[in-house]
Amino acid sequence: MAEPADSSSTGGQVIRLEQLTKRFPGQREVAVEALDLEIPAGEIVVLVGPSGCGKTTTMRMVNRLIEPSSGKIIIGDEDVTRSNPDQLRRRIGYVIQQVGLFPHMTIADNIAVVPRLLGWDKHKISERVDELLELVGLEAGVYRGRYPKALSGGQQQRVGVARALAVDPPVMLMDEPFGAIDPITRDRLQNEFLRLQETIRKTIVFVTHDIHEAIKLGDRIAILGKGSRVEQYDTPEQILAHPANDFVADFIGPGASVRSLGLTRLADIELDSVPVVELADSVDKARVVLARTKQDRALIVDEDRRPRGWRRSTDLEQGMSSGGGPLAVLHRSQTVHDVLNELLRTGDTLAAIVDSDGRYEGALRLETIMAMTANADAARTAAADAEPAVLVKGSMPT
Repeated sequence: MAEPADSSSTGGQVIRLEQLTKRFPGQREVAVEALDLEIPAGEIVVLVGPSGCGKTTTMRMVNRLIEPSSGKIIIGDEDVTRSNPDQLRRRIGYVIQQVGLFPHMTIADNIAVVPRLLGWDKHKISERVDELLELVGLEAGVYRGRYPKALSGGQQQRVGVARALAVDPPVMLMDEPFGAIDPITRDRLQNEFLRLQETIRKTIVFVTHDIHEAIKLGDRIAILGKGSRVEQYDTPEQILAHPANDFVADFIGPGASVRSLGLTRLADIELDSVPVVELADSVDKARVVLARTKQDRALIVDEDRRPRGWRRSTDLEQGMSSGGGPLAVLHRSQTVHDVLNELLRTGDTLAAIVDSDGRYEGALRLETIMAMTANADAARTAAADAEPAVLVKGSMPT
């Protein structure tokens, strides 16, 4: 009898696509033609390209929802083109755009579908369901007995991810999983997904049409052209700095410097410093702090150093806990691009940055971001004279 893994997650496995080809009956054009691609274990590889390039067809051949016409799909050391397709799908996680939860089943029952098919013990299933709900940020005691219609779109998508992880698969396939969600929720789920991947380290094939999402999420990006021809396969940094050809440059579009901000984690940069005053402090102390630092405002934090609002000297007459305008708060795991988006949303020029427990760690100013963009432009101009690396179709960069 198959049993669930313990709380230590199973890592990913290498996926190799060798001369993978798909010809649909009655179609003159080959959907996917002789594709060679190696996807490293534990990485997120994003397939991106224009509509009709075969990215979704390629992904669905990995778990044989679409049968390849020829070629090989090797996961780990196994040629899965020879495996039983039903058994194969039970050990590959699959997340789609519309989630696909069964409306007549509770959240717990939805997550438990594959473990039940594999004959897991009821107690083990219950433990795994609770573990996964907590892993994706949903309190088990609150959500396990609810039905999908009682959840928001973002919550349903989290359940979809939990279901895909139910049997701790080494490989996950994600077909535009955040495409049908509003932009704010989508951005939040992307950030949470990246934090989750730091823990689970699965091998993930992720399909999107959005180059910004590809840059944000992908350890590597495969930009596909007609017939799933690999126009470039490399890290986001290299693709932005050195597009392999005009097709890639046109697909990326202008604004590479701004896009590159999505690659820079707040944990990797030196944050700005701003005056900090505790909520319990007096107004007079806040005035002294502002006067001493000669800055235009101070950040008010509570007893746990969680940001509560900004206070300028002109705001202090209202007290320490009222007013103050919008507050942009981001985690160190997020990117500089996330900060820019949040500042645009709030109309502010200064964001508070916190750790995983929500405690204040530093700030980031809009002018700092603009300086980073200017530096990236200068570096890109300097690199333009360098000879870009030539990538063989489907090869791994060194």
